[in-house]
Amino acid sequence: MKMTDISTLRKEFEPAISNWTYLNAAACGLTPQFAQKAMNTWWEDKLSHGSVHYHTWEEDALKTKEKFATLIHASRDEIAYMMNTSEGLNFAINGMSFEKGDNVVVNKYDFPSNFLPWLALEQKGVEVRCLEVINNRIPLHHFESVIDEHTKAVSISSVQFKSGFRSDLQGIGRLCEEHGCYFVVDAIQSLGALEMDVKKYNIDILATSCYKWLLGPDGVGFLYCNDDIIDNIATTNIGWMSTPDPWSFPTELSLMNTAQKFESGTLPWSLIYAIDPILDMFNDLGVPVITAYIFHLLDYLITELQSLDVNIISPLEPEERSGILIFDVQGRDELAARYQKNNVRISVRDGIRVSPHLYNTTEDIDVLLEHLTEFLK
Repeated sequence: MKMTDISTLRKEFEPAISNWTYLNAAACGLTPQFAQKAMNTWWEDKLSHGSVHYHTWEEDALKTKEKFATLIHASRDEIAYMMNTSEGLNFAINGMSFEKGDNVVVNKYDFPSNFLPWLALEQKGVEVRCLEVINNRIPLHHFESVIDEHTKAVSISSVQFKSGFRSDLQGIGRLCEEHGCYFVVDAIQSLGALEMDVKKYNIDILATSCYKWLLGPDGVGFLYCNDDIIDNIATTNIGWMSTPDPWSFPTELSLMNTAQKFESGTLPWSLIYAIDPILDMFNDLGVPVITAYIFHLLDYLITELQSLDVNIISPLEPEERSGILIFDVQGRDELAARYQKNNVRISVRDGIRVSPHLYNTTEDIDVLLEHLTEFLK
């Protein structure tokens, strides 16, 4: 399925776009109808033939993995299926070897899944260093001030869920390379909305789920592990599928030398079939095209908010922007309740968080603004 025009895709997101003014991709994106149809092809096979075509499912899962690798400029062997971002991060963090005196650099105000597992390392004698956040921003020099020769890993979300701040991944990756420490990225708030290049940014480990900006189902995600360090990241999540020749049903322990070593058993086939054509969509359209469209919608919103003298929380510098825009007003909870009552879907995260995607239009932004204007009177 080749898809090259955003305008023709909107109908794929019915009936949700008719039921809601849906501006909440940062919480959970809408999923296109063609994903359900693709998933049903697996169910039809399962219902008609049981597991007769199991090896075909395996081959198709490898093709889907290749499509995700293309999206982030990686190789297929560097990708493993995960249930979600949290699982991927935990696999990576717990697979690292630490010595007393090591430190890790994290953001205390990041999403808990990218802070709490690091915090648990204090039990191993690892120092957890927290970045300074000023005006919802974490400039590169804040990283420079805390990374030293004992830093084992630096971890950050590509986009901050509470502010929409976009991290300087290239700059952080360069610092990590200079200091010889791992660079770990939670990419769930950017993949599908902003371009990702794990090689350009020197990312060692990246984790994501598919249900936000990637517009896929819940329960499936990906872990990227740079092939240069795969042997250095241990795994205790071991099963038959972690081995080089699983169908020989091995009785001696030998792990794959690819990211597949993190996959212990049977994969979520139906979810993989669902995400497959969605990845086609992103690769066919090109993420920069989607970014430009999202920013077009947000530029319109920003202009109107500024004309209303509404406080915008999110950074507006071009290199710090993302698909998330947060604004705040007095009585934000009442405004949020008004939106919910009128089928306008947003989130409250230190303000009103708006996160449009390719299925939205300026008319959706107008609906958001109409309720805001009435509320401010």
